[in-house]
Parts: sequence; structure tokens; C-alpha cells
Amino acid sequence: MDRENIEHKARELQAQIWREKEKLFPMGVPRPRGMLEPKIAAQVLGFSYEHYEGLGTWGQGGDRFEIAGLLDRQQWLIAVSTKFKYPTMRFTGAHEVGHVVLDHPKRVVHRDRPVFQMQAGPRDPFEQEADYFAACFLAPAKLVIEGMKMRFLSEPPLPLTDDVAFHLCGSSGHALMGAGPGSYEFAAAVANARSFNTHPFFSLAEEFGVSVSAMAIRLRELKLIED
Repeated sequence: MDRENIEHKARELQAQIWREKEKLFPMGVPRPRGMLEPKIAAQVLGFSYEHYEGLGTWGQGGDRFEIAGLLDRQQWLIAVSTKFKYPTMRFTGAHEVGHVVLDHPKRVVHRDRPVFQMQAGPRDPFEQEADYFAACFLAPAKLVIEGMKMRFLSEPPLPLTDDVAFHLCGSSGHALMGAGPGSYEFAAAVANARSFNTHPFFSLAEEFGVSVSAMAIRLRELKLIED
């Protein structure tokens, strides 16, 4: 996976949204984070973006799954199922946008399972690339770093110390210390934290409208927590 190229393409799309912000947001331009909507990205690319109560199931045998997102290139349509939680819907939409931007093999209709759902066998490389694009688009490095600094009052990476563990988890901080720095548990605790050192705030996952799992992975990708 060429992460640098994927992140560059995500930034290009963000820049295009910024250039066209007056037309895309006629009722008032939101703050930068608010512009990073899959529906807006789809509009910029010339695709319709629609929500459906269900998109059916797909797959064979024991690997059938409820379809979370669908890309129909012939109809220039991105469809997202409302059967899943809001963060999953947003990530799925951005994932479908990723398939378009990254010019993945043009199957006329492409169906995707819910993000992070277990599947048989290794994940397709194109799906991994679309996931990484979605993370880069929804949670840009610059904004996530700014969010980290504002919440945790220090330059990243955030170290796992007794004090940090206590401020993240209170009396159960010892369990976090046992998981160790760089662990998923530490990343998830940081992604889901709603206060630190008595200062309340929206969690990073809430701020960027993604799941705790997605934000935890993003924090580790960006090396914003101690390895």
C-alpha cells in the first residue's frame, strides 16, 4: 500500500472541497472538520450519495454479510445502509469515495461489508487502501494532531505513564498500564477520552465522527501515542 500517495489524494480532495466551499455550502460554510463529509466528497466527484434502510446481503456460504455500502459506477451512485451506527455509515461512505478516487478496478457494482467486520481470509488490498483513504479524509493528520494537543496539553506522542493512565481511566488505570504503550487498549482509551486532568471535551472519535476503533487505528498510524 502506498500510504503517502493515498494521503496525498485525500488532501487533494479536501483542497477541492475548500476551493468550492461557497458553492457546496450555500447555507453557510462550516469549520474545516465540518466540510469533511462523504456526501460532499461524492458531490465533488459527480456522484449521487443516498441512504437506504437496507442494501441486502452478499457473499457465499458462511461468508454472507449485510451490505453496508454500494458503489454503482454505471449510475454514478454511492449508497450507504442506515442499518449501522452513524460512525460506521460515515466511514463506509468515505471508503466508497476512496474506491473512486484511487481508481480501483472498475467493477460496475461494488458491495462492501461493514467496516472492521470479521471475514474469512486476508482482506483485499484494494479494501485496505479504501479504508486508509477514508481515515485520511475523515481524520486529517493536521487536525488530529491539533485535537491531541488541545486535549492532552502536550506534544505527541502521548506517553503511557501512571499519571496519564489515571487521567484516562481513573482507578482502573493499572489495567491500562498492564496493556502497555502502543497497545490497542491505550489507543482506544485516548480515542474515547472525554476528559483529561479534569478538563472535559468531546472525544477525538466524536469530534471526527468515526468509531473509537477507527480513531484508535488512526492514532497509531500517525504515531500520536507512545510505541
